[in-house]
Amino acid sequence: MNLLNRLLILMCLLCISCNGELSEEVSSPNDSSKELPLSISTTSIAKGKVGENFEVALTSQGGVQPYTFSTQDSLPSGVTLSSQGVLSGTPDSVFSATITFVATDSENATVARDFLITISPPDGIERCAVIVDFDSAGSTLPDSRFNTIFSDVYTDVYQDGITTVIGSHENYNHAGVSGAGFSLYSGDKIRLIWKNVSSVNSHTFSPRISFIETGRFTTSNSANWLLSSSLTLNPGETGVSEYTIPSYTTSNTFNVNQNINQGKQLLLDRIEFVESARGTNEVCVID
Repeated sequence: MNLLNRLLILMCLLCISCNGELSEEVSSPNDSSKELPLSISTTSIAKGKVGENFEVALTSQGGVQPYTFSTQDSLPSGVTLSSQGVLSGTPDSVFSATITFVATDSENATVARDFLITISPPDGIERCAVIVDFDSAGSTLPDSRFNTIFSDVYTDVYQDGITTVIGSHENYNHAGVSGAGFSLYSGDKIRLIWKNVSSVNSHTFSPRISFIETGRFTTSNSANWLLSSSLTLNPGETGVSEYTIPSYTTSNTFNVNQNINQGKQLLLDRIEFVESARGTNEVCVID
């Protein structure tokens, strides 16, 4: 065999060897381009709050895009899940539960992951509820213990509250509610929410309250009236006068007297009860 033939054979052997090494490289299990397993990469879901916009996007990785998301569990009321994995809406009630979400890729591979979703109460006063909301468009009694609104002949709803509409005498003004009966315990509170709709006058006053009287304050029944906390309202301001229950009290009526000479300026917007018997998810929103 001459020298040229030997060289040709040697070159062929070298080519075969190189091709084998390249083939092994391509099939190597450590190739970084190999597909990753499907997973949900989101690690947690931020807390939401009742009455506030809630939006969280779930994310996935691996598998073959695009991904779709789903769940068989009940979401917070007011919140929905899109197929792209976006949780959105405005929650309307307190919620706390573990939800299982499923991600599916384009080859129908699936993966599931659990998340705790918590919707907290709105900012406000806990264990509190509106007893009566006075409004010229229609006063409401949200608390089933009460079914009747009463007031002085010179007192009526005006704008979004109740006030003296004829004259201005401090004793010719009262408004309240009655019903089947209620009980309050030591430490419970009564909140009277007031508005000053005057554009020029400030008012400082201490409202009177009664669990007995359904009529006007008089000198003869003064022992049946109690003073709520004093407050000063400048033009356009809203404020709260509170009374803390000193001991167990039961009644079927609650009455408020403004205890100040004025007309169509100080409005009693609503009455709220803060009660230890209520749940922490019952909240009165602060104006």
